[in-house]
Amino acid sequence: MSQQSRPDSDVVNVGWSPVPLYPHLNGVSPDDGNPISATLSIPAPPPPPTFTEHLSPLSVPIAGLAENAFQPHTLVVRLNGALGTGALVSLIDTIEGTDYTIITQSFILSPGFQNYTLTLNYTQVAQIEDYTTLKVMVTLFGVSSSSSSSSSSSSSSSSSSSRSSSSSSSSSSSSSSSSSSSSSSSSSSSSRSPSSSSSRSSSSSSSRSSSSSSSSS
Repeated sequence: MSQQSRPDSDVVNVGWSPVPLYPHLNGVSPDDGNPISATLSIPAPPPPPTFTEHLSPLSVPIAGLAENAFQPHTLVVRLNGALGTGALVSLIDTIEGTDYTIITQSFILSPGFQNYTLTLNYTQVAQIEDYTTLKVMVTLFGVSSSSSSSSSSSSSSSSSSSRSSSSSSSSSSSSSSSSSSSSSSSSSSSSRSPSSSSSRSSSSSSSRSSSSSSSSS
């Protein structure tokens, strides 16, 4: 059975508008005309534009934890970014008050809204302990180390973020992800470690995004 999860509340917001963010990110389909946005300048003082959204609860996939029964979990984030802008997208699970990163992936954004997909592998999915506490975090960073005065804008839109095994998102209208069996884990490291949202920013850009994710079990 397929499940979808979308942002249902703002957890952290550094530099994004309009607020609250989640009503612009939880549409059933992408709304590129109604995104959230942020500006990244060079040099960028810390902290960089970041947002974290809680995802609506999902049921634990019933396919089981066996690797041969595993079905991929995916998170799709829709972004529109100016040249020189990147986005770090993370899926986070909160266990007993501590945030653990399940998967993190960086993307170099391109002008025009596009879908950016994170796919969790078996090991990552197995790290998800609670499908009701998943969150997606998006942080902008600069990928151009040249001129400090240039400015660019990036935006993204997505209409929902669902979490059954994946969820992470970028900023703006909606991001969607689909997942199916078992639980999830972390992407760049297969061991679970408390998440820290550090990212870099160095070029000036404004970005909008939205996210939605879905999964099947």
